[in-house]
Amino acid sequence: MRYIYEDDIIVFIRVLGVIAKIVSVRSKFRIIKDPPDYLILRTAKGGRANYIVSGDKHLLSLR
Repeated sequence: MRYIYEDDIIVFIRVLGVIAKIVSVRSKFRIIKDPPDYLILRTAKGGRANYIVSGDKHLLSLR
């Protein structure tokens, strides 16, 4: 496993702070069987995401 240096973590967090968008999660829909995935879908909807990149089988079933 690769060691991650503290300086790299700091840079990553700073970049994330610049490019990230904070969204309000308001919608409450249940279209999949895995409750933890609801937050991903609701966040994507709130942020008006065009894509969700995931290998999760429940999310992939929505394609």
